Amino acid sequence: MGERGDIILKDSCREKLRQPLGKIMSEEGEIKKALFKKSIITVGDHNTRAIIEMGIKPKVGIVDYKIKRKGIAYSYTAFENLLNAKNPPGGITADSWEKIEEAIAMGNTLLEIDGEEDLMALPAIILSEEGTAVCYGQPDEGMVVVEATKCAKKAAKKFIEICFD
Repeated sequence: MGERGDIILKDSCREKLRQPLGKIMSEEGEIKKALFKKSIITVGDHNTRAIIEMGIKPKVGIVDYKIKRKGIAYSYTAFENLLNAKNPPGGITADSWEKIEEAIAMGNTLLEIDGEEDLMALPAIILSEEGTAVCYGQPDEGMVVVEATKCAKKAAKKFIEICFD
């Protein structure tokens, strides 16, 4: 995406963010079928852990060691590589963009976010190869699975243009 600075979500867009970018799934069989033979990026501790516990190995897992803002202790041993980035709540830092891009290039990478990883699905969709499944949580509803198609990438870019300063 070229040179990019830190961006912050506009308050006016917080409600819009609650709209899922893909299909919400809650059944393990449905999730496994949707992810079959796909490259996968997981965003969030709950989803990353759930996917691993289903016996599926994500290419990239993005975590902040919190579920619903409460700290968790979990060891993500499924990944060979480890990267770290700082990211504030309600924002996306240039560092996070760079580390997501690096994690995708490396594969088999856990990206630990110091701060909050909630918005990392947007750069993950934009930066991933077409056909990659990006999975993130929809609180109290399930897992959102977004296939990184041209249309999904365009929608994520448009959302960032409209909703971030």
